[in-house]
Amino acid sequence: MAVHRHEFPLEEMARILGVSKQGFYKLQRRKISRRQIRWETNALLIQILYEISGKTIGVRKIRRVLRRKFKIHLGHNQVWRLMKWLKIKSKRVKKFKVITTNSNHNLPVSPNLLRFVGIPDAANRVWTSDITYLRVGKSWLFLCVILDLYSRKIVGWALEDHMKTALVSSALKMAITRRKPQGGLIFHSDRGSQYASIALRELLKNNNFIQSMSRKGNCWDNAWTESWFATLKLELGEKFLSYDDAKNEIFQYIEAFYNRQRMHSALDYQSPEEFEKSVA
Repeated sequence: MAVHRHEFPLEEMARILGVSKQGFYKLQRRKISRRQIRWETNALLIQILYEISGKTIGVRKIRRVLRRKFKIHLGHNQVWRLMKWLKIKSKRVKKFKVITTNSNHNLPVSPNLLRFVGIPDAANRVWTSDITYLRVGKSWLFLCVILDLYSRKIVGWALEDHMKTALVSSALKMAITRRKPQGGLIFHSDRGSQYASIALRELLKNNNFIQSMSRKGNCWDNAWTESWFATLKLELGEKFLSYDDAKNEIFQYIEAFYNRQRMHSALDYQSPEEFEKSVA
């Protein structure tokens, strides 16, 4: 266990094991076989990865992370037995449900440029955006996010009790302030009135962005953001006590967990920030 202390703080390892720091040292001093040491070390690493992932990591992802980060090569059955021994099981991300956007308006729409562009090869080339709703008591809050398609990082977000154009503008302004992208960036969304509005088009134009929109009623054209919302609701939930509670929970999820810690299979099991730094 001590060999991986540089990877995880002592306090974190002790917490997950359910012991004090003194108890952790006692565990290390026990006279046990090397085989048992390997078993318990691997179990501890799997437990930590499970907690860090929001309890969603499964056998395949655990094997890849152990191999890439710790040079530990375990078979599928070995990891499965360790997870069974730990009594842990990954949550399943449900396939997202299609929420048809109200595109019944007379505002101009833009063509779907992502049909020809695909996944970009650098950050700040393509951003995608969408809106979802969250339950707060008997009312609703609306969350808008801006996702960098290259690293899957959430670069901007806003939470309000309405879904007017100002909600999208606020999230987009956060992303622009943080990332300071150059002109030519493709901004992709559905055909909702918020995205087709004059105010948002002006904001995009002033930053030399190129607007792209999904085909009518086709959620797959913006599957990345839709899928992110499904993951958010699985790992964080979609019911909150109050606006402040929701904003705090979403801030912690996006800024402290998802962007910095959550491993993504499309990023070679790195977090969005790790991925951007690794290719910088």
